[in-house]
Amino acid sequence: MALFLIKATDATHADPVKDARGCYKRGDIVDVYEDSRHDGDLIANPIAAPFVLVRVSGVTVAQARAFLDPHRSDPLPCPRCGGTGLDPQLAGTCRRCEGRASIIVIVWCRLHHIDWDALPTAVKNALRDDRYYETTWAALRQYVKNKLTGDGA
Repeated sequence: MALFLIKATDATHADPVKDARGCYKRGDIVDVYEDSRHDGDLIANPIAAPFVLVRVSGVTVAQARAFLDPHRSDPLPCPRCGGTGLDPQLAGTCRRCEGRASIIVIVWCRLHHIDWDALPTAVKNALRDDRYYETTWAALRQYVKNKLTGDGA
């Protein structure tokens, strides 16, 4: 079993690039924990806003961690060295790309997310009221989507 820590609201930034790269959006899986991390006692251990906790049986933490990857761009020419790999100011290896002449940019904070709008109303109500829900991987899997392609898990 695994515990999914999920962002329940959109974080925003005025800069659209920073907003996409560094702000978690509603449904983003922020982290995955062993199921023993939280005992399910919401009185003694409440879950703080703006997050919800979903206990999922039928999936291991190692399998669930695959959904924590960010969306990375294809290699782009390094803007500092112009794709040469050499720093024009220091006459040495470019510090930004480390001599590779290209960089990989984080496009989105997470590539996968929980499609919050598609969740059943009863689940959304439980997450809103208790900030906690227990389910199986078979039930949750259809709502885990790739942001780029829209494909399910």
